[in-house]
Amino acid sequence: MQYAIVDIETTGGTPQDSRITEICVVVTDGYAVLNRFETLLNPGVSIPIGITQLTGIDNSMVADAPVFADIAGSLHHLLHDKVFVAHNVNFDFSFIQSALKQCGLQLQVPRMCTARAARKVYPGRSSYSLGTLCNSLGIHINNRHRAGGDADGTVILFHNMFAEVGADMLMQYAGTRVRQHQLPLHIDHATVESLPASPGVYHFLSASGKPLYTGKAINIKKRVLQHFDTKRGKSALQLEQIHQVSFEESGSEFMALLIEAEAIERNWPEWNKAGKTPHLKFAIVSYPTANGEFRLQAAKRSRGSSMGIAYSRLTDARSTLSTMIREFGICPSRAYSNKGCEQTSCYCSFSEEERRSIHNERIEEAMEKTRESDDSYLILCKGRKREEKGVIWIQNGSVMGRGFCEMIPENPDPEYLVTRTKDIAESRIIAGAFLRRIMNGMLPEYQLVAIHSRPMDEMHVEGEAANALNAFQNNPRTSRKTQAIQAI
Repeated sequence: MQYAIVDIETTGGTPQDSRITEICVVVTDGYAVLNRFETLLNPGVSIPIGITQLTGIDNSMVADAPVFADIAGSLHHLLHDKVFVAHNVNFDFSFIQSALKQCGLQLQVPRMCTARAARKVYPGRSSYSLGTLCNSLGIHINNRHRAGGDADGTVILFHNMFAEVGADMLMQYAGTRVRQHQLPLHIDHATVESLPASPGVYHFLSASGKPLYTGKAINIKKRVLQHFDTKRGKSALQLEQIHQVSFEESGSEFMALLIEAEAIERNWPEWNKAGKTPHLKFAIVSYPTANGEFRLQAAKRSRGSSMGIAYSRLTDARSTLSTMIREFGICPSRAYSNKGCEQTSCYCSFSEEERRSIHNERIEEAMEKTRESDDSYLILCKGRKREEKGVIWIQNGSVMGRGFCEMIPENPDPEYLVTRTKDIAESRIIAGAFLRRIMNGMLPEYQLVAIHSRPMDEMHVEGEAANALNAFQNNPRTSRKTQAIQAI
């Protein structure tokens, strides 16, 4: 038996949103290296600065490197009849399987995780990350955080474990736990296998074709299988009612959430309880103290309350609150308490009346500007295929429409890029949450174009917006105001 020990470097953490920048495959029989393949890859997207700092791989290094499609055939031939081995194997395998699938190639091979095996072979270690584990075992890794260096370190680790416990025991130790699934009587394995491992929406349908349940997923196939898990899935009675599974790919989580909300509003599926009762559980609120000075807080929000700036996640509220304090020059200490700070450059050193006036004005401005929704935006996100973009049009806090296109024209008009959608409460909640996160630089994979409000028949983005969009793509973490690309 032969083993392909693999390591990759990428532009990010998931194959849906990131690309491979470097790959190394070392083939071994457990005793000696038989073959080796290593190359940089041009990911077709800009490499984030944080990734460059970690790996040393920058845009200039990959500019003349092959794209994945150039090596796909050779890589598939190298891997297709071997055991796929990696440290934390699901990460490397998911990227390579996804990239091969986009090139029309399927990879279904046994997998072995050296991190999982090492916990059995070398119990009691402080950490099982590749670097720390190898250090504790006296394995030196040259060129750490590069595909070749990490692959070579994994080869030595693999050979050591192979020599200690043998092939059969190592496979047992490294085996990934397989969940037990009970498929509905009317759903066969071929139907499940045909589901895509991509973002989108899925529907469980009754014998009459009526939707019983609608859900969104980052990975449709994986999420559907979770419903059929024998321990945590649907009940036997529910499984009996499912006669068909349909799906719609979305390209991005944002688009999937909107499609799901519209489908629930339209069909009102029997099993969708949570989706029928939209609720933003948290809010940024301001309140006066006894001396009339305002304070800020990210707090829980009562159902039906209109107080503050609403969010579905507490982490989003807290992140936005920190951004407000920084961008509007609010004293961080005085924003939360009566204590204030001792910095002479801060308004805390002013007289009580002057300090209160400045402090309250800044908080009022921050709350007003953050709450504003009387603007129109195009949000561009990942499409259902590599050359496609998803387009979502938001105006005055409402989702006006959504769609997909392969080319964004120089003067994009939202009326021609999207299909109009019904204005529903859940879509407004989703759009508001995503828009604030995008503006705060929390979702760099989404691109934002701000459109001046005009009559519908005149609304479009002027020509210079295209140049601004390119600037935004190259610098996705600019400040909240400059990040929203302004039309002329």
